Amino acid sequence: MWKIERRPGETKEEAERRFREEAQVEVEQNKRDEEARRRWLNSSLLFWRCCRSKRCNRARRCAGDVNPCFDRFWPQVPEELKVEIRATFTALAQGMPPHEATRHAEAEVARHLELAARFAQMAADHGHRANPPPQPEPWQPQVRLR
Repeated sequence: MWKIERRPGETKEEAERRFREEAQVEVEQNKRDEEARRRWLNSSLLFWRCCRSKRCNRARRCAGDVNPCFDRFWPQVPEELKVEIRATFTALAQGMPPHEATRHAEAEVARHLELAARFAQMAADHGHRANPPPQPEPWQPQVRLR
């Protein structure tokens, strides 16, 4: 439970109202920050090239509604790239310099690939997935020639 600090001369109701308002401002700022991160990621991964929005195509970056675009295209990103992006962001958030964060992300991708190969081998050894489902083709942005 949060403890609401009362300022001198402030009633309990005023302190609660101020607390709610400050919490709401923080929630809205977090939403804006998350939208900015997703917009940057959408643009970096060139989702705008496949986007149906004319705004995104004209701007040559994510300029429309961020979440539907992210939800549509993120599942198509190869898992190795997702691991690299997540590891890089985590390392940077922990205060690592960019060159160390890059090395950390590369190590995480190598670890991910090793684990995936190990689990595939274990499954093959135990007779699971004798006929594995077909893998989707890697996502490639469609380049529009004008």
